Amino acid sequence: MDKDIRLNTGETLADSAPPYVRKAKLDLVVLRYMAQRVSVTLRSLAQETTTARPVLYYLDERHRRTHRMAIYNPETLLLHNELAFVGFVSGKLKPLRPSNAAELRIMDKKLVTELANTPGLLSYSSLELHDGNWCNLVLLNDSEVKIRIKNAATHQYAAYEVAPSCYEWIRLHHGNMPAGLAGNDMFLQKTRYYTYQGAERRPTIREITYQED
Repeated sequence: MDKDIRLNTGETLADSAPPYVRKAKLDLVVLRYMAQRVSVTLRSLAQETTTARPVLYYLDERHRRTHRMAIYNPETLLLHNELAFVGFVSGKLKPLRPSNAAELRIMDKKLVTELANTPGLLSYSSLELHDGNWCNLVLLNDSEVKIRIKNAATHQYAAYEVAPSCYEWIRLHHGNMPAGLAGNDMFLQKTRYYTYQGAERRPTIREITYQED
């Protein structure tokens, strides 16, 4: 892993910031939009009486792009409590083998179902981007939930077996929402950049942490 780079808030907003920092800020705009859509969806969900978990919504975005939301704990999401979030933005291999693409879809559906049993997981959204890639937003009760998800067998398989055969790069963002969905303020704490290369498709990893002034 490359040595950590620490940036304060002012530096991340500067025009002279490195390209990968500017990309993180652009990703944050998309993640904030996704959080807003979760908030709006929750208000409509409040009128329903379903007890099934997760509650799945498929929204039509511009240019017929798909936005899927899996809501696991609507009651907690409606509170003004601080939330943790993970944002996953990726670039798929081109060309991507049909068998690998199929396995990626299978693992995604499996994760959505199995994560329902994870305490502290609140929602998992996937938004199709203009280039055919996807942005994922996971909302959590606190940062400790990330450890339970990371250690789950299905997630381990997806991260270490499926991802190298499907992606050229991944940007994995960690952050928090101090006032929850009600405030819609999202702050990045760290970003990990994975670049897959070489015959064995092992990733090069760069980690960047952000500090508030």
